[in-house]
Amino acid sequence: MEFTAAVIGAGAWGSALAQSIALSEKSVQLWCYESATYKSIQKNRTSPYLPDLQLAETVEVTKSLKEAATQSKTLFLAIPAQYYTEILSQLNSHITDDHTLVICSKGFRPSDGALLSDVAQEVMTAKPKIAVLTGPAFAMELAAGKPCMLAVSAKDEQTIQHIDQIISYAKIRLYHNHDIIGAQIGAALKNLIAIAAGIADAMELGESVRAAIICRGLRETERFAKAYGGQGETIFGLAGLGDAILTASSKTSRNYEFGYQLGNGFTREEALQRVDGYVEGVHTARIVTTQALSQGIDLAIFSAVDGIIQGDVSAHKVIEFLLQRPRTHELD
Repeated sequence: MEFTAAVIGAGAWGSALAQSIALSEKSVQLWCYESATYKSIQKNRTSPYLPDLQLAETVEVTKSLKEAATQSKTLFLAIPAQYYTEILSQLNSHITDDHTLVICSKGFRPSDGALLSDVAQEVMTAKPKIAVLTGPAFAMELAAGKPCMLAVSAKDEQTIQHIDQIISYAKIRLYHNHDIIGAQIGAALKNLIAIAAGIADAMELGESVRAAIICRGLRETERFAKAYGGQGETIFGLAGLGDAILTASSKTSRNYEFGYQLGNGFTREEALQRVDGYVEGVHTARIVTTQALSQGIDLAIFSAVDGIIQGDVSAHKVIEFLLQRPRTHELD
């Protein structure tokens, strides 16, 4: 059987994305790694990650990566960044030049900080088309049928139009650009903005400070993106600004909640135990700080966040340090 697409990863975001594709009258496969998730969807049409979502009948669950890749030419990769090399290596022998891989994850490869698009190109023997799907959307809201706006990034217009046809669900409005580097960096670094905002809110520093963190965090994100070939305007679009506003102001965001726990004085390990799910920003903070140091990029807020995560400095000392930094032009 030929499917319109396959979603690799049946967590909350992967399940919501598969549902959205199915609701535009398309057939989609949903690849599950966990047996409990697979059995739950098979038996009850529900995912443990989104228990209130009744998956459409046109969503077919599978535990076979080979089946997903051979029966669909478009794969949406909704797995944590740390598993990209492993999963793509398993997919490699089944991927052809006719495939399209859509990166839906937000982060870098933990071992070396590589962009996920670079990981795909490194691992794949064939040369599939690469795209990136980003933007401000909580899985539970998308699954509930609430409207959202996303951005698809790809180097060529044909790939963009192809994805636009697949994600034609009426509740999703897609925008597009050709900046896959900026899109990935904006999507990843917004997690650090969310952690910083959570820390500040826990310390009751006020909504004015949160707004400043978002603004200056985006400037640091732009600085980092440009250093790696991304475009500044992408950072102030849906992938950066849009997602940062969403995740930096809601406890629904795991990264915000993790930061909130840090701001209340808990250690990294204690904070992680109090957050339900994987916190991508923990790895991102270390990667970005290390790369910024090697490249001479000034990222004061993100470096401070990493210092708090690592336990090298207290949140109170960080605030004191940031306020005492030399005053500069806003666009520097």
